[in-house]
Amino acid sequence: MFLSLCRLGGPDPLDYISMYRNVGCPAQDVQEHWHYVSFGLSDLYGDNRVREHLLGFNSQGLEGGEQSLCSQEQSKINKLEKQAEEFLNAVFCRKDGVLDLSFKKSRASGSLSHRNSQACPATPMKGLGGPDPLDYISMYRNVGCPAQDVQEHWHYVSFGLSDLYGDNRVHEFTGPDGPSGFGFELTFRLKREAGETAPPTWPAELMQGLARYVFQSENTFCSGDHVSWHSPLDNSESRIQHMLLAEDPQIQPVQTPFGLVSFLQIVGVCTEELQAAQQWNGQGILELLRGVHVAGGPWLITDMRRGETIFDIDPHLQQERVDKGIETDGSNLSGVSAKCCWDDLSRPPEDDEDSRSVCVGSQPRHLTDKDTEQIREALRKGLEINSKAVLPPISNQRPSHDRSQPSMGHLQSQQTSRSRKDSLESESSAAIVPHELVRTRQLESVHLRFNQESGTLIPLCLRGRLLHGRHFTYKSISGDTAITFVSTGVEGAFATEEHPYAAHGPWLQILLTEEFVEQMLEDLQDLNASEETKLPKEYSWAERKLKISILPDSVFDNPLQ
Repeated sequence: MFLSLCRLGGPDPLDYISMYRNVGCPAQDVQEHWHYVSFGLSDLYGDNRVREHLLGFNSQGLEGGEQSLCSQEQSKINKLEKQAEEFLNAVFCRKDGVLDLSFKKSRASGSLSHRNSQACPATPMKGLGGPDPLDYISMYRNVGCPAQDVQEHWHYVSFGLSDLYGDNRVHEFTGPDGPSGFGFELTFRLKREAGETAPPTWPAELMQGLARYVFQSENTFCSGDHVSWHSPLDNSESRIQHMLLAEDPQIQPVQTPFGLVSFLQIVGVCTEELQAAQQWNGQGILELLRGVHVAGGPWLITDMRRGETIFDIDPHLQQERVDKGIETDGSNLSGVSAKCCWDDLSRPPEDDEDSRSVCVGSQPRHLTDKDTEQIREALRKGLEINSKAVLPPISNQRPSHDRSQPSMGHLQSQQTSRSRKDSLESESSAAIVPHELVRTRQLESVHLRFNQESGTLIPLCLRGRLLHGRHFTYKSISGDTAITFVSTGVEGAFATEEHPYAAHGPWLQILLTEEFVEQMLEDLQDLNASEETKLPKEYSWAERKLKISILPDSVFDNPLQ
């Protein structure tokens, strides 16, 4: 598989080394093994830049290794090699097979510099039947750019979230004008430690984990999203335990024969930085990180040994940038995937038409495609700063499942992305057309249940969203349950001031007046405490017929216990 950049003056003699997982061939008594192939001793260029000969690299040099592959699989690999080479040529601006050094300027970082870069791609091949979601991950040594305050680092690039084949084997081929596959690939930049001669491999496992989530949930990421990981990314004792997503500062979006591909860079952050992104917005925190060299710098390079947050380094950032931003702009976090459920207390449990099936311990009903589309469209509207926030109506038309639309990830924010803001316009509540098989019901009393992490976001939902006339959605990670809090300024909601609790199948909407929001914020102050709350914890507003419980994760992980 041809997976790297040309040698442009790097210190190592080999241009790159490909690493394959070979499942062997039991029929030929060949066991499973790792297969390493070098590139660089032969002439890869034919222009005398390395050695004065014109011998092209071909399969003859691999005859011994190829015998270990079944002929059918080798044919697939040959095809994939050609497709991968064409794709990388497009990504890194090659012209006619020659690396083009006149790279386009990046908005974030200036001209792209890949001099002295080497690649060492690791290749679990999903497209050829392998166990991992990503086809392969390329790893480059990047010497940085001292003039731009960019330090030396390892650069990782995934391949497999976009469509590499165009033959429907992994992604549905929708043509060259739409997104390719999920429409993006992941990248990661890790500070190179002194003495490191090869890139650490743990980032590849991290990227596979995120890709696995995308494939399983069909939720996508966009710049400004965050992922709360709650564990050091490299399984060490590091404070870098969460992630933000940003546009890669070097790799521009690429138009391929199978659609458009953007490149989203994973940026490791501390817990305090994640919380600031949740309370304010991810793009704002990314901009602060770019301004602090040890916290990432212009290219947002992750340093797993970083022991201080940007707020430790510059205490003024919290008050002058984050707190002021929250007060002025509110929060751009309009939805999270969470451990949550709700219960209709106004119906007896034996009611056959009861929608209490969305609660813990029972079989959840499924959202229709139209319900799911409205939730996603609701999140899209939450990204736009309007005088009136709008929940779009349920449409009679079947939604097109365009993977470029916003969706909820694992506690991921929904931030503004140019590729995701389209012509969706404000609609009035009068335009709502409920699905004919699922009626919208008004409820008298409801009980909400959250795990602790989701519960700590309730004050954010109230202060950063509802008090600014917006809405906030919790989407269950284990089913179709959804809970949307809306303010009185949100149009298109099926919850009203007269009937503040309304359900459409397993989707619950709760309309809260400003007076009630202020009361709840006062009663929920202990959720803001840094120390963990003793669970279970209950809050009740009898006059409003609303109860909220904060429960241990085990209740959601083992609902029948």
